[in-house]
Amino acid sequence: MFPLKPRLNSIKLCSLSFLIISFLFVEGILPNDTIAKGTEPVMPKPTVSQATFNQSLKTLAQSPNVYRFMSQHDTKHPTVYCAPTVLAMAFSPYVDDSTPHSPTDAVESFAKELGTCPRSGTTVLQILNDLNHFNAKVPHASHAINAPIWNDVWYQGIHRVPAHYYHNRKHNAQWASLNADVLNALNEGGIVIAHLGWYVEDVEQKRFLRKGGHYVLVTAVYESPDAVGHYLVEILDPLDTVDAFTSRFPRLRLDLRLLSEEKKSFKVVDSSKQFRPRQAGAALFQPTPPPAKVGEYRTFLDGFVVLTKKIKLEYVSV
Repeated sequence: MFPLKPRLNSIKLCSLSFLIISFLFVEGILPNDTIAKGTEPVMPKPTVSQATFNQSLKTLAQSPNVYRFMSQHDTKHPTVYCAPTVLAMAFSPYVDDSTPHSPTDAVESFAKELGTCPRSGTTVLQILNDLNHFNAKVPHASHAINAPIWNDVWYQGIHRVPAHYYHNRKHNAQWASLNADVLNALNEGGIVIAHLGWYVEDVEQKRFLRKGGHYVLVTAVYESPDAVGHYLVEILDPLDTVDAFTSRFPRLRLDLRLLSEEKKSFKVVDSSKQFRPRQAGAALFQPTPPPAKVGEYRTFLDGFVVLTKKIKLEYVSV
């Protein structure tokens, strides 16, 4: 005869069941009590802070300068004073604080030097010529600027300017790129101004029509890890209001990427003939409409105006 198995009473059975269920929960075999009740689990919403977003980007360049923000909306000609406002911001770190001044006065002073037209604004050549005064070490007493030693003024872009201004001294108007020279100038505290073009796409004619432009001051450049040729550029945009500027974080405003293979063959045309018609090709553009623009406007990076800064070498005795 086989020995009789001991019977489990109700107390021992409940205790054993509790131990088994507890073990399964600890090991993660059973999810949670909501599934046991026949309801779907409520998953927490993923939250990604702006700081985490920035940390995922690769920093290509960042200016060491601390600029003062100014808005062209506070000037006498808010629709066309982007260039003098950008220059006033660009030289704000070098303004002598002991001299009474106001942001509006600084913008007006630059507008006068640039020869900014109250109707059509400022050309690339006007900015290059004004920056060249700093390169030639001509004092700007009207701004009370303590200018450091500037090194060179150059341009990279599609607009027509004299040959000696072109990047690497080559008479070659080409689309601006975030190349090593631009990034180095920014890292070394130079002034980097992005010249943007606002374009409307004509699908039937397979072309982009330029409908005006804008200048912004570049303060940092980041590269997205998601795709090659995808850049996020931090700028000081004179089209911002003071309230909009202070409330925005992060200060990434340009989301630049390469055109699709189909759009690269589109022709780019400017009715003002500031550049020769060309294929879109290697242009960097932002697919979303620019601020204060409605419809199918697209922002293209037409060019860079750069004023580089001499690096002071420090000798260490050994």
